[in-house]
Amino acid sequence: MDAGHFMATGSHPSVRFDTRNVHKQCSTCNQSGSGEGAYYYEWMLDAYGANVINELKREGRRPIKWSQTRLQRILDLIKEGEREVKEYGYLVDEIKVSDYAGEEWD
Repeated sequence: MDAGHFMATGSHPSVRFDTRNVHKQCSTCNQSGSGEGAYYYEWMLDAYGANVINELKREGRRPIKWSQTRLQRILDLIKEGEREVKEYGYLVDEIKVSDYAGEEWD
C-alpha cells in the first residue's frame, strides 16, 4: 500500500500533509496507474464533496515555506493522529493545511 495523494504533491506541495488529500492506495494504482485519477476523483466527491476538492485545489497552489517550526508542527499533528488511531481505531480529527500553514503563508 502507498500513500496516494489526490492533488499531486509536486504541483500542490502545501496540501502534502492534509489528511483529506492523502489516502491508502495500492502501489500499482498509485505508481503505474498515475493514481487512477478519474476513480480517485469520484471517490473524493462521494467522500468529501466538491467544496473540499475545491479547497484542496485552491490551498494546494499557494506557496508554502517548509520552515523547521512548520515541519515540527506537522510532525506533532501526525503523532497526535497516531495516538488517536491507536486509541480509537481511526483518525478523530483531520489534519488540514490550515492547521500547519497558520495565518501567514510564506
